[in-house]
Amino acid sequence: MEECTSLIEYTDYKFLSFDARPNPGKKTKLWSVFSKFNPGVGSLGVVCFRPAWRKYVFEPSQNTVYDAGCLDEIRSFLVTQTTLWMVGLVKQKEEKV
Repeated sequence: MEECTSLIEYTDYKFLSFDARPNPGKKTKLWSVFSKFNPGVGSLGVVCFRPAWRKYVFEPSQNTVYDAGCLDEIRSFLVTQTTLWMVGLVKQKEEKV
């Protein structure tokens, strides 16, 4: 899983950057989302894990709007991170057997 994780950390998106944040006491990761073209705006939202859904989700900041390009990048990031999380679960189960 280390190989996949390092590839994801260096994925280059055209419009957005996903910056890891501390997530104390949690097993899952947390990212702030920023615009590459308007960095002074602040965080556009947060990517975090929803245990009930067993997926990473995007929680947008108030009064933010997104076009199709940004939404595609957010979706791609969410799918990738959820897939990596699932691979980690399978790996943990295999190691226990």
